[in-house]
Amino acid sequence: MFKFLSISLLFLISFKGISQDSIAVHFIFPSADVFEIRVDEADIYDKKNFYLTEGRHKIEIWVQGLELKTDSILVNPSSYNLYQYSNVKVNPKIAQNKKDRIEYTIRKSLLFVTYIPTGIVSYLTYTKFKQAKVIYSDISNLSNAYTSSLDLNFMAKTEHSFDFLSAQYIKRRRQYVALVFASSAMLLSNIGITYLFHKFYKKPGKFKPVSPFGIGELKLSIYPTTYGLGLNLKL
Repeated sequence: MFKFLSISLLFLISFKGISQDSIAVHFIFPSADVFEIRVDEADIYDKKNFYLTEGRHKIEIWVQGLELKTDSILVNPSSYNLYQYSNVKVNPKIAQNKKDRIEYTIRKSLLFVTYIPTGIVSYLTYTKFKQAKVIYSDISNLSNAYTSSLDLNFMAKTEHSFDFLSAQYIKRRRQYVALVFASSAMLLSNIGITYLFHKFYKKPGKFKPVSPFGIGELKLSIYPTTYGLGLNLKL
């Protein structure tokens, strides 16, 4: 590779000053940080000002994020050669990638929504457990008071309260058990849905636009300058 570059540089130096007359051309981009210009399907430039020979040249302009634009420019030595870059649509792959990422985010949000009913039922399960626990504690305290009391009136009232609390305890316990089964089934359903979602819906990666010029190979271009010939290497 280094030998090849050395020979190329020697070749350019040896032919300096014998190129055709070159004329400055200028490109204006409204807003473009990364761009490339290919002239006559050969030379590739990544700057806005360079030199071309007189006549009409085919140009292909790639701006990161936009569609490739194909046009031509007439280079005239007696005029100011200016090309205004405009009216180019966004790369459809970028637009589609953005749409896919939004759809994925919406689907993932809907997946989260399915956990809300499970959370509500789980909270109700916890409240029924706490209620049953409080009632059980009241029953225990009432039972201790009943066994240690000799007051017949108190014992009669205690028996009535004991029957009422026992019924409430059984009711809360049944509700708690039913909610445990319901919340468990809902949680298992949520886990299954989450698994299937991640199995069939993969998060789209962010699309990174790359130059269509010279991908995967070395491009060596020779172009005229005011001082002779220039060298342009493109990987």
